[in-house]
Amino acid sequence: MKRIFILLSVILISSLLNAQQVRWFKTSDPTVTISGVITDKDTGGAIRHAAVMANWDGYNCVFSESDGGYSIKVVPGKINLQFSAIGYTGTDINIDTEVDTTVNCALATDEAQILFHSYIPKRFEFEGRFFNTLGITSVMDAAQTILGLEGRYNFRRLPMDVGLNFSYSLPFTMEPSEASPDTPIGEVMSFGYWAVQAVTNFNFYRWHRFTPYVGLGVGVGKSSYRTVSGFTQDTEDGYPYATYSFSGKPIAIFSLRAGFEFNTHIKIFFEQHFNTDKSRGSYFGLTFVL
Repeated sequence: MKRIFILLSVILISSLLNAQQVRWFKTSDPTVTISGVITDKDTGGAIRHAAVMANWDGYNCVFSESDGGYSIKVVPGKINLQFSAIGYTGTDINIDTEVDTTVNCALATDEAQILFHSYIPKRFEFEGRFFNTLGITSVMDAAQTILGLEGRYNFRRLPMDVGLNFSYSLPFTMEPSEASPDTPIGEVMSFGYWAVQAVTNFNFYRWHRFTPYVGLGVGVGKSSYRTVSGFTQDTEDGYPYATYSFSGKPIAIFSLRAGFEFNTHIKIFFEQHFNTDKSRGSYFGLTFVL
């Protein structure tokens, strides 16, 4: 009886393990391999380093070898393949397959694309900012230095990205000696602000190395002012020195932006900021995108 019990226990445990293995196997995503050769439509020569992307998924992208050959694994079903290369017009090929398949592609030359390079944008981009005003603020005739951080999420199927921007304007401060008894009371001697904005960009040539863009931002922040409140007479040299008052108030901010990103790393941009305290600034900068 004891032997029968042990035998039944072994059979039961073995059955459970086999069932678990089958369940694990069935829950894994099956894949098929699509391979082929990418060639020049005019010459028939192989194209090296051509990009092949499946279903606009930047994480599922491969590049052709020196003989033009490529191989990519995809989930069976309806598949959209995107082929692109420097100096060639990109093309899409749609297939529906449940087994390994060969798909060859011939790309036509496009001289206008020679300066561009097809690339896969990063899903997340981060950039640090440090730049001076191109123009002047409307509050005081002075250039300002801006510090900032920005993070954006890139949509894979749309030429857009969205994100958050934090910026801080280092106050431009005039020296006390620059205020004279003729300086009007209330004259702004220092101005700065910080702001947090939700931003979005629309990207032209999104899948190329050179990517112009336009966008906008909206957010909130706080401005700070230092204004002349009066003058005091110095007892030693008899020279009047300015006294100041400080103030700050919440602001809403709206910004327009334009520029271009090169090689997914370097960005040159122009921004125009408008604040509800009637201040505004024109900013021009160069950043490095991570």
